[in-house]
Amino acid sequence: VQWNGKDARTVQLTDIPSHVQLKEGDALETSGHSAVFPPGIPIGTVKNFTVAPGDNFYTIDVALSESLESVRQVYVISNFERIQQKTLEQSTEPNE
Repeated sequence: VQWNGKDARTVQLTDIPSHVQLKEGDALETSGHSAVFPPGIPIGTVKNFTVAPGDNFYTIDVALSESLESVRQVYVISNFERIQQKTLEQSTEPNE
């Protein structure tokens, strides 16, 4: 998830394979398949999505559940097993 700095109510989600079935309005939450975000956190809904020609991944505009302008409290999450997790993820990636 990244923010392009334009609209505080919209972020961009990338690296979602294009074979995943999407439609506008779908609810999105974190899966836990990341060393950054724990599972089960609601993010927002699919606003729109595109796949660039020759690419196999979506770029999804996500309408946030909570505007970045209104956030007053955040949690800083330290994943003490991040290095081990990244090493394991890399060791299980198929050879290209």
